[in-house]
Amino acid sequence: MNWLMLVFAMLVPATAMAAGPFARADIDDGKNIVPGQQLHITVQVFAPNYFTSPPQFPLFDMPNALVTLSEERARNAVQTIDGTQYSIIARGYVVVPQVSGAFNVPGIQIELGYSADGTPTTAVAATQPLAFTVGKGDDNSAPIFAARGLRIKQSFDRDPEAMRTGDALVRTITITASDTQSMLIPPIRFESAPGLDQYIRQPKLEDNVALGRETASRRTETIVYTATKPGRFALPAIDYPWFDVDAHSQAFAHLTAGDVTVTAAPATAGIVPTQRDGRRKFAEGSRLIVVAVAVLLFLVLAIWLARRLPRQAARMLRDVRLRISTSRRSRLRRLRAKLLSADLPQVYAALQQWSRFEGYRTLQDWSDRQPQEVRDNVRRLEEELYAGREGGFARRRVARLLAKTESRPGASSPKHFLPELNPG
Repeated sequence: MNWLMLVFAMLVPATAMAAGPFARADIDDGKNIVPGQQLHITVQVFAPNYFTSPPQFPLFDMPNALVTLSEERARNAVQTIDGTQYSIIARGYVVVPQVSGAFNVPGIQIELGYSADGTPTTAVAATQPLAFTVGKGDDNSAPIFAARGLRIKQSFDRDPEAMRTGDALVRTITITASDTQSMLIPPIRFESAPGLDQYIRQPKLEDNVALGRETASRRTETIVYTATKPGRFALPAIDYPWFDVDAHSQAFAHLTAGDVTVTAAPATAGIVPTQRDGRRKFAEGSRLIVVAVAVLLFLVLAIWLARRLPRQAARMLRDVRLRISTSRRSRLRRLRAKLLSADLPQVYAALQQWSRFEGYRTLQDWSDRQPQEVRDNVRRLEEELYAGREGGFARRRVARLLAKTESRPGASSPKHFLPELNPG
């Protein structure tokens, strides 16, 4: 019995010492997936105590699939596992398979920083590989586009029934769908309208479009029709194919055909000019051309002088402003303003930027050279941000202490490696 107790006592501290960061990956909904449908993968990174630097979620390659990071903000949580408190940061990936078949998600290597017994430590957490299968849809053919709640609408900038020759009619069509990305929404295949000239503009892509309490993605197509002769013309109907993820079936969004009525533009009455009128108009036109050329030359000369004379003065003023804005006093004033009013993540980022300006590699290096009270407040700030504990970070006290600090020798002005935009 004593032997068993001795072994147990030896294992307990070994288990505690072995606690380190790790990561988990889960497929949110991996059933009944078809090509073109979004697949969501949630990755959680666990770190003992708290994070000293956020996890870096990399993109990874998957054959025949598009992989992007979700635009949703990272989610934070705290969980106790086997007596150890872990801070958790979760982020999502969006995978869009392009073909049917079996897919393998590789293990994701995630770099992070965490506190090990109060010491900032860097590590890499890796997820386990995942797998999922993509089917062929209900008709055994790859769907063109998969989404939820697709809607298609059109509008005109004027009445199509009241056009005249020479007028232009702008037709705007919007495609809105959920659980997809705007760059994945296919373009509309416009058929020609006999008797009308047409021009298709560049599409407009939008994500996170507010639809009540939810968001969607949108593609806006614009086509311009022009009429050169009177008559009655037909605008073609539009059938837009897509795959309804909720119904798990192929569907079509439809816009009905329309008519355009064009009448002849009214002719303007005039008087047939005589030969003398023609000579007089020619002389007047010649004088106008001479005056226009003279005005143009004057404007060119004025612009040339305006660009030459103030250039040196503008450069000197720009240099003075740059020196003032990048001086230590100006940077310190902006840092103290952030300390007094900004959110804690912004305060932490401002302190990191200040430490690099002072010539230190990390905020920890800078903090180690500061008075004890500053070091304590930096530690309390990190505990509030990454451990979820109220550390009592004293904003005003740190701002007053920083006003009394001296710059590190040789670090008052960082070297700029880029050349001036307008040298000389």
